[in-house]
Amino acid sequence: MSYRICIVFFLLCSVVRAQYSPPDGIYPDAVFDEHIKTARIYKTGWETSYPIGHIDDEKPLMLTFDELSKTARNYSYAVIHCDA
Repeated sequence: MSYRICIVFFLLCSVVRAQYSPPDGIYPDAVFDEHIKTARIYKTGWETSYPIGHIDDEKPLMLTFDELSKTARNYSYAVIHCDA
């Protein structure tokens, strides 16, 4: 019985991917909901700054956006670390 469970586990692990990778290698910089406008990322307290921060920085990055729908909804976002 445990032999079958191990086989199923390894088959599932080979199919499941932990991270999304686009086929062309280019991640889109886009908002995928028509009700979201003016998405911005900046350092807390400094709205004209670039969205660059260090792990030990005292001012975290802030994500803000305008929601133009009539009902309150839950949203999620992803931050993808990219190197040159």
